[in-house]
Amino acid sequence: MKIGSVTMVPSGRQFEVLPGQTLLEAGLAAGIALPFGCANGSCGTCQARVQTGSVDKIKHHDFVLTETQKLDGHCLLCSCSTNQNINIEVLEANSVVDIPHQELQAKLCRSERSQNVIVLAFKFVRGKALRFLPGQRVQLTQSAGSSIELAIASCPCNAQYVEFHIANNEHSQLEAAQWAELMLEARSRERISVSGPLGDFTLSNNIGKPKLFIANGIEFAQLQGMIEQVLNSELDVPCFLIWQASANTPHYRLNWCQSWRDAFDNFDFLAIETNAAICSVLPASWLSKNPGYEVYIGAMHHELHQNLINLGIPPDSIFFPAS
Repeated sequence: MKIGSVTMVPSGRQFEVLPGQTLLEAGLAAGIALPFGCANGSCGTCQARVQTGSVDKIKHHDFVLTETQKLDGHCLLCSCSTNQNINIEVLEANSVVDIPHQELQAKLCRSERSQNVIVLAFKFVRGKALRFLPGQRVQLTQSAGSSIELAIASCPCNAQYVEFHIANNEHSQLEAAQWAELMLEARSRERISVSGPLGDFTLSNNIGKPKLFIANGIEFAQLQGMIEQVLNSELDVPCFLIWQASANTPHYRLNWCQSWRDAFDNFDFLAIETNAAICSVLPASWLSKNPGYEVYIGAMHHELHQNLINLGIPPDSIFFPAS
């Protein structure tokens, strides 16, 4: 079947639509922060106007478009697809200020323990979905009132689910570990409140620049969604992840990183031990071949930050979450 191609107006950004994919699914997979509220045709937030070409409705939606809107080319991105070259009028989010604050309910749908790390995945109830940018955080509140703020480890391409990684050892943040254990005890019986997104740590709009990601231990959770966003976008952008094991948190998703390296020609990965000096293991060949790269650090480390600046990286090209 023929693959569709979408050009967004006014931004001019483009993405492809595979057979059976909705416009919303294809846009999110391409790393474009399209507007949506539920992703299932109930709210109408993802309404857009087709300027040229045509779309096909492939999923039912309860939201009612007026006859005037239909005649003017309006459609719901979450319910329509195309196999043509089309232009659609829609405003995507370009920064965290474009993402509205949301209050949603979710239930635990998956959990796992892996090398001193608890991984929790939640699905939003009533068909809702969270709009966020990779790297942002949310506040999670249990029915009893216990709250915790965590980085979203998953990619926005499937915003009906969110995933979190929590270190679980004697040296970890005790509050977070206890919160995770309470969720595991409650399992799917309890709904939690998800409030956010929070924070301004996310990918820059310089999508064509090479990217270096650096994480220590559980900080990988802060970067996982960002890396997946870049890889899903299928951009011809070299990316390099250096993941340093911490004293108590090893490379708990080593296989994931290795599979990315095997699947994507432009992605490289280096796992290093706790006592290694990060800047000393940066391959000179990668640095020389990829001038003007951006650096994303899972947390602020003053010595690492200064060492990166000493390598000649401009401070405004080094990104890290606010403490």
